[in-house]
Amino acid sequence: MKNNVLLLRLGMSIFFLFCLFSCTVGPDFEKPKLYENTKIQKALELKPSEKNTKNSYLIFNDKVLNRLIGMAVENAPSVKEAISAVKQARLAAQIANAQGLPSLNSSAQYDYVKESRNIGYILNQDVYQVGLDASWELDIFGSLRRRSEAALASAYATIANLENVYVSLTSQVTLAYISLRQGQSMEKLLNQELEIQNNILSDTLSLWQSGLVSQDVLNQIKIDVQKVLSQISTVQTQIKNAENQLALLTGQLPNQMTDLLKVQKNNIVDRTFSFDIMRFYNMSADVLENRPDVKAVLYELKAQNAQIGVAVADLYPKLSLSAMLGFQSLHLGDLLNHKSYAYSVTPSLSVPLFYFGQLKNKVKIEEEKYNQLFAQYENTFLTAAQEVKDAMIALQNAQKQYDTAKKSLLEMEKNYQLANNKKEAGLINEIELYKIQIQFLTLQQNYLSANSALYKATVRFFKSIGVVS
Repeated sequence: MKNNVLLLRLGMSIFFLFCLFSCTVGPDFEKPKLYENTKIQKALELKPSEKNTKNSYLIFNDKVLNRLIGMAVENAPSVKEAISAVKQARLAAQIANAQGLPSLNSSAQYDYVKESRNIGYILNQDVYQVGLDASWELDIFGSLRRRSEAALASAYATIANLENVYVSLTSQVTLAYISLRQGQSMEKLLNQELEIQNNILSDTLSLWQSGLVSQDVLNQIKIDVQKVLSQISTVQTQIKNAENQLALLTGQLPNQMTDLLKVQKNNIVDRTFSFDIMRFYNMSADVLENRPDVKAVLYELKAQNAQIGVAVADLYPKLSLSAMLGFQSLHLGDLLNHKSYAYSVTPSLSVPLFYFGQLKNKVKIEEEKYNQLFAQYENTFLTAAQEVKDAMIALQNAQKQYDTAKKSLLEMEKNYQLANNKKEAGLINEIELYKIQIQFLTLQQNYLSANSALYKATVRFFKSIGVVS
């Protein structure tokens, strides 16, 4: 009983000493601030307001696109891979958290000892033992806490990487979908042009047979027909490539989404682009810090900062406790007898003395790794700023080209109506009207391409600011 009291007092004394003197060595992490918000706003021409615009692909109001994005997020192999990495990192963080807690094992042991004749008294004996073994490393200088901090930061980094996969995936799906719809609409316009070109060819052939036009004129019309056929073939290839890419991005085999991707009336690129792109810029300066790739590197930087603390803690003493509670006996039949009851408590202290600079150099290595990651974080931040600015410029240029194409198309509509009136009045012949129709179709194709390019520029801008859906 007296021994138990002494052990209890010893345990309480060690616990209070641990609470009194434990600390966490190494630098505490502080989020780096590379640039002031005012500089970022000026450089990117952002227009922060109380009601910042919520940029999202939902503004396109396309049910098929929304479904494809959902399928991609659910089924894409890249997402599954990133989710698995997140799960692993979370489990690693749980393991790191548990390392600061006592461990308990149950054990059973049998020893048979037969000593050498050359050491004097000969002893043959059996030893039976069963019980519980406990061990606990007291985290006085925070080595385990720093390990836990590093593991948790690494877990958050994998979550940011997963978010980055979502950003990249949704943008790829949307770009492929726009290419698909652009190809389908373009094929329709080209087929209309082919029909008109064939009508011109037929009429020109009749004139050639009557000797009213030369062979060169007839040959040029044939070349024009072949040119349209070649364009149709190119567009059909574009459509199939977009379908296959969408299948890959959504985790499907080719030709499994034929019904979903069939031609639509009034698809996304047939609609007038009615969004005010200047409203997209209603964002605060933290748009760069909120990009998932920037956040991922920041969390990696935090994890590396914790690793410096782990290395620093290795310079200090380590205190651990081990204990045994169970039964020991020389005879198996007496093993569980109350007289066989046994226990032990073993505190141990390890103090690093001579490592010839190994431990200090390890700290320096971890510090240099931090400096390397900091440079990577700065580069990622600046790259993000460049991508946002480039996407803004591309979006503005796409808007200008779209406005020009739309204006030309509206003017051509007037000319086409005048040509119809002239044809009805007998002022121009059928072939001349056909040529004006081809000009009208060409401007429609230009408008379709400009409209599609504007939608794609919007998608790339959304990607640059980290929009997920």
